[in-house]
Amino acid sequence: MLKKIVAATVAALAIGGAAVAVVIADSSGPGAATHTAGKPTANTPLAKIGVTNVQQTQAQLNWVPSTTAHKGVTQYHYAVVDSSGNVAASGDTTERSVVVTGLSSSTTYTWRVSTDTNARHVAARWTPWHTFTTPAGVNTGVGGTGTDGMCANPVFTSAGRQGTWTAPDGLYVNNNAWSNSAGQQTINVCSAKSFSVTSSQPATTSVKTYPSVAWNFDFTPRIGSFTSIDSTFGESIPNTGHWDAAYDMWTDDWNNEIMIWNNQHGQDPAPPGSVPFTVDGVNYHVWKDGSDFVAVYMDTPVKSGSLSILDVFHWLIAHGYMKSSDTLTAIGYGVEISESSPLPETFNITDFSLHTTGTDPGANFSS
Repeated sequence: MLKKIVAATVAALAIGGAAVAVVIADSSGPGAATHTAGKPTANTPLAKIGVTNVQQTQAQLNWVPSTTAHKGVTQYHYAVVDSSGNVAASGDTTERSVVVTGLSSSTTYTWRVSTDTNARHVAARWTPWHTFTTPAGVNTGVGGTGTDGMCANPVFTSAGRQGTWTAPDGLYVNNNAWSNSAGQQTINVCSAKSFSVTSSQPATTSVKTYPSVAWNFDFTPRIGSFTSIDSTFGESIPNTGHWDAAYDMWTDDWNNEIMIWNNQHGQDPAPPGSVPFTVDGVNYHVWKDGSDFVAVYMDTPVKSGSLSILDVFHWLIAHGYMKSSDTLTAIGYGVEISESSPLPETFNITDFSLHTTGTDPGANFSS
């Protein structure tokens, strides 16, 4: 299962109190982005502020107004300044996020936002300055990936239980040997869409590792605010051992888990009580365990394809398995490994992409 590993995420910030700055950085791989998140001053009607999707030449600035102090605020003014004091971007907007482009790689920027363009010169109406750093302008990644998507010349290798590599766009690949009973496992990463693990897991039925690629949503947008959540996937795994290749998604600050299996071996994909349904021409079964876990299984296993995750969510919402008000915390794709047979066994992820759009801050991402 995808564990609570926040590679580069903006902290959820409360309203009021003195200004603070929290550095949230991931130094586990080349090109890792760094940014800070801060709590606005008590006089500034913003509840959250932060940066998402930091790339070499662009970044998305996000802010969330407080419901009580937002009255009368119809526009926002933002300003981004480079390390030399030059204005890199500025402007007015009625939206609660903006993508600034034309940035330079390996550069630290400071930025702030005013809650009303008519009050932009009133200090109390500006947030404190916050910073982010664009990743290095180097190719961190498609190593020796072949035409079949196999990772042949990795840019990152780790036998650490939580060994993590971060791509310039913020996707992160994690070895994720999360169980205390997990055996040895080494991950080799060429890119966020091409990596493999060599895994030695004992012959028991419990899941022990979930090597995977994932994206964490900084501002946990509501499911109902999304207009698209589209993804592609691919894997190449021998039909031996016990495993499942699956999306692993978390909502409501890691409190609820939804999985979508596309392939498996040695598992029971449709236990008694599971319900059949069809979305976008694909037949599934769904099963709910308790109040916080929902598993969706493709009736016909596939090794690669494309998926509208949002269409599946809409069906689950319509049938009471989740709510449109649930907030999306993370989306991951990888392989849950219960048993490796023979020891060790190699599991390959050969494709992954994620494209999301929506109206809530932090809902837009494209890999």
